[in-house]
Amino acid sequence: MEVGLVRWKEWEDQYGEAEEWISKTEEQVKPFNQLQNTLTEKKNVLEQFQGQLQTIFDWQKELDKLNLKAQLLLETCADTRVSNAVTQMSTKFSALLSLAKEVIRRLELHYQEHQQHNALYQECQDWIDRTREKLAHISDLNYNLSDVNSRLQSVKGLKQTLEQGQNKLRYALELKEKVMLATEPSGAAKIDEDTELLKTEFDKLMGDIQDTRQKLTARATLLEELEKADKIIQDWLQEIELKINVSEGNQYVDLSEKRASLEKLKVIEKEVVAQYDMLARLETKMNEDPNMPKDPYTPTFVRYDYIKSNLEGHIKRLEGIVREHEDYWKQFNETTDFLRKLRVDLQQYSDSHGEKKLVDTKLGELGRFADVLSSGDALVKKTKEMGQRASVATSPDGKDSIQQECHQLQFELDALNALYKEQQKGMKKCLDSWNDFEKAVESAKLAMSGCELKLKSEPIEIEKATPEDLERVKVSWIFYLHAYP
Repeated sequence: MEVGLVRWKEWEDQYGEAEEWISKTEEQVKPFNQLQNTLTEKKNVLEQFQGQLQTIFDWQKELDKLNLKAQLLLETCADTRVSNAVTQMSTKFSALLSLAKEVIRRLELHYQEHQQHNALYQECQDWIDRTREKLAHISDLNYNLSDVNSRLQSVKGLKQTLEQGQNKLRYALELKEKVMLATEPSGAAKIDEDTELLKTEFDKLMGDIQDTRQKLTARATLLEELEKADKIIQDWLQEIELKINVSEGNQYVDLSEKRASLEKLKVIEKEVVAQYDMLARLETKMNEDPNMPKDPYTPTFVRYDYIKSNLEGHIKRLEGIVREHEDYWKQFNETTDFLRKLRVDLQQYSDSHGEKKLVDTKLGELGRFADVLSSGDALVKKTKEMGQRASVATSPDGKDSIQQECHQLQFELDALNALYKEQQKGMKKCLDSWNDFEKAVESAKLAMSGCELKLKSEPIEIEKATPEDLERVKVSWIFYLHAYP
């Protein structure tokens, strides 16, 4: 009986302690069901409850001891109250253990979801920050087409990564709902605010990427159009330069080739003036962006101005060449006509026959041709000088032709001078003959008059003449004839 009493006493004491511990532990477990504000608080509560759960697991030994004492007590005292109490205590412990396991599972789930949401939030935030840094570098627009195209490809790459960011953000938004349900209202509001702010930043980032892509696309399109227009103009300018250079290097055979080349240059000049519209369109495109640098396209405008100025100078020079050749050709024709008319006029004096008065008149008229021939000489000299000037930009064949023309004029002039001198000599000779003839006539008349007088003064009659008279008369006539040859 004493042993039974002792065992009963020990069992009652231990049972009371176990009942008190379970009640106390149940009260300690209940606060862990409360919601927390932050991830740190959830972590701390989880760590605390993990210690509490270990204590509960460790108390299993005390329950085993209580069961052992109950079995010993039942050996000496078969009381149903003991077995019922042990069963009730085991049930309470099992319920406490189940509650603790449910609490630890919930705390772990809340912590893991919150931690996962926090990690996703941070990943999204980091991704947004990195993407924005890249976008900030890409968004620095410049005016280099290859660089703009490279940046445009980078933006397209960023746009492709948006799907990855959207997936993370979508998962973060889904977790947000769960985490908010497992978080104290003030903390849930903060999570909702931060997540919505993250979504706003992401949406803004998407808009900025799209805006940057549009700007880069517009810039690339503008630069491509500018480069294309500039290339077209450069190719056209090169073609014009080749045409001008070919024309500048030419030497022309005659006036017609010089005129033809001048007309070609004037056609090119009209084309240059007309094609200024291309430069105007290029300038208009450049002005679409006020910050567009002019340096890449300035050489095109400078080259156009140079070509236009060079072309104008070349046309002016060639106009002078054509004008000098035209002046020479006009002078050549005038000189040729002058010499031709002079020859016709001189040929009128080729016949030196006729009356002395007519010959004398012709000789007088022929004398005036000295001044005319002097004028012809001046015309030929002037034509030669103009021919030398016209030989500029003329091919060797053309120069030879001009020299031959000038030589022909000189030959014609020399021939006219010779003809003039020959005609003048013939006229003078004819006139001298007339003078000699008139002198001879006068001499004959004087001789005849003398003879008549001599005959009239002869005293001898013919019928009575003697041979001595004949000899005397012969000697007298010989003397007379010698006196009047």
